[in-house]
Amino acid sequence: MNEKERRKSSYLKFLFSYVIVFLLPVMVMLIYFYPAVSRNMNESALIAGKHSLTLLKNSVDTQFRMISNYPSAIWMDPDITAKMLHDGSSYDHYLLQTELKKIAGTNPFLEKVLLFNRNDGLFFGTDTLYSSWEINNPGSAFFYDNWDKEAFMTYFLGLKKMDVREAEPVFMNQTLMNDIITISLPIPVGNPQAELVLIVLIREKNLFSDMGSLQGEEGEGSFFAVLDEKNRPIALSAHEAGLTEETITGLVESGIKENGQYLISSLDSNYYDMKYVIIQDKTKIQQGMNRVSRNTLVLFVLLLAGGAVLIWSFAHISYKPILLLKKKVSSREEQLKNYFFTQCMGGVFTEEEQVRENAEACSAVLFPWNCCIVCQGKDRENQKAEVTAILEKVTQKWLSMMGGGGKEKQFLCYRPEGLNKEYETLLVSAEEEGMLETWIKMFREVYQSETYSFYAGIGRSAAPPDIHTSYMLSVAAVEYAMTRKRPSAVSYDCIEVKRVENLNEIFECGRHLEIAVLRKNGAELRSCTGRMIKYLEGLRGAEETYKVVYRNMYNLLAREWNARGAKKEYIYTIADKKRLDYEVMEQTFSLLADQLSRMWEEGKPEKGKDLDIRDVFRYMEENAGDYNLSLQSAAEQFGMSYSNLSHYFKNSAGMNFSTWLEHLRVEKAKEYLENSEDSLEKIAAEVGYSTANGLGRVFKKHCGMTPGEYRKSLRHSE
Repeated sequence: MNEKERRKSSYLKFLFSYVIVFLLPVMVMLIYFYPAVSRNMNESALIAGKHSLTLLKNSVDTQFRMISNYPSAIWMDPDITAKMLHDGSSYDHYLLQTELKKIAGTNPFLEKVLLFNRNDGLFFGTDTLYSSWEINNPGSAFFYDNWDKEAFMTYFLGLKKMDVREAEPVFMNQTLMNDIITISLPIPVGNPQAELVLIVLIREKNLFSDMGSLQGEEGEGSFFAVLDEKNRPIALSAHEAGLTEETITGLVESGIKENGQYLISSLDSNYYDMKYVIIQDKTKIQQGMNRVSRNTLVLFVLLLAGGAVLIWSFAHISYKPILLLKKKVSSREEQLKNYFFTQCMGGVFTEEEQVRENAEACSAVLFPWNCCIVCQGKDRENQKAEVTAILEKVTQKWLSMMGGGGKEKQFLCYRPEGLNKEYETLLVSAEEEGMLETWIKMFREVYQSETYSFYAGIGRSAAPPDIHTSYMLSVAAVEYAMTRKRPSAVSYDCIEVKRVENLNEIFECGRHLEIAVLRKNGAELRSCTGRMIKYLEGLRGAEETYKVVYRNMYNLLAREWNARGAKKEYIYTIADKKRLDYEVMEQTFSLLADQLSRMWEEGKPEKGKDLDIRDVFRYMEENAGDYNLSLQSAAEQFGMSYSNLSHYFKNSAGMNFSTWLEHLRVEKAKEYLENSEDSLEKIAAEVGYSTANGLGRVFKKHCGMTPGEYRKSLRHSE
């Protein structure tokens, strides 16, 4: 073999080896890596979508729960009389409008509320009175663009149960609104002969108002839908998504979780048999993956032409798009995780199980011991850089002290945005209390070893459901630190509080005050208010701490007043330069609580001592068909507090009120199933459930089978 042939053979061997070495990693990427990344992206999108859907369900269900309570509130309102509704004077109409405002007018999500009198054909609004000829006529103050007058009146005259119309165009005061959802409820609910109908109008966008933070850049390509019992869309978050109502209905009814271009997830509502759906466009999710594929193809050609240098470049460049793609997916997870931590610090979760479920949905980890640290400086950017620098030094000391052994994995430090954008918030979580205290001690040592321009407030160690308390204590500590002449790190237990040994006492009293408001217990409210006034007197002089405590407690009472139709201004800030008039502030707080407790107790004598449990059973038997029946409504009926009736019922009946009520409704449902051929929806309404699904869940819980299976078993035995 001559030299030329040897060179040719060597060249071919080199080229063959070059191609083989290059193709192996490329084939691995094409066959395994890229499909795996694509699957992970779809799974991450599904997880994030389900959590977003849960947030939507909680938000919309809360709105519908409030609206579904309005008929009972109107029916039981002693200030709404038959005279107001029939041949009432102008002043009677004004009083009726005032009562409607108290009940429903304070809900910021509602666009309009009307009360229709079927007998007289009058529509009572919160602003004015309409006769039937003034409603739904073109050119009038209020009419539907695609709903004629005759069909409109027939619809409301024949209404027998709660009904929801999909978003449609409505003219209000000569202004066209294209996205009005109409919710209609007979009063009383469940009575086919009801003479009153409550008409509630809500804008379609208001159903999705709480989803703004999850509809940012990363939310592109996904939209939400609210469906009725027939899977027809009531409301859509994005009409420009390109999907028709028929397509959405078809996707949901087919039960498909992944259909070509889309990923579909759904949740059932607790009200009106509605369903919530999120549809995500896979093409949007995979756009980044497609860019990676194109870049890889270009690199493949360049590598074949460029040799060893381009191979080295390929190893450093080709993975960069994938890393960027992962970063984009992870940014969505970080957004949900930050939202979860904000809820923890805001006190949304009160049970360990709630925290655990939401943490798992957001891929967040919280250990048993947690502490909040709040940092605040004049310069936001400089403050962030300084906090980053101090965390790096603390982390180095921490890892050095741990020396491996796996204990460093039992500790985490998060930096959520928090409830106040001016703060730099740290949430420190550890497996053991000693580990948490050691880390906080290191933080203080590093802070004191150098000069920093920000102030730091350190809260107390707390379990996951009590992170809110730790956060509030850290805010009080940082505000107290800012009263000093130079930046410093202050722990909550170092705050100078006169005649109060521990701030925990104040926050514990605040917790009892909140429970008293929730249960509408006047005696407990007065007791907690008296103790809180004493604590506030002890805080005089410690202005920053006084402001935090007073603002939270005052707003708690103001919120209850506003829920009842009053107009109490919330306190958002208390001027720093203004001298605090402690006595006036405390008198205002005490008066607000006293008026609230007297309003609860007015005309409601305590009957608990003379109450016969058989009277309660009789009341439950007679009202089992009212789905608004609850322990609270029973307590109001018998003039007792929520807690007193709860204890009395359990001691007398041997079980909780809710368990007894479920047994009662299931037994009534059995009677209907045995003696009638009524539909499950009708039976559910007769025994106090708004949907057949609601009855089915309770029936199966107590009987081990669904109502339909029970009816079949009866026919089989016959």
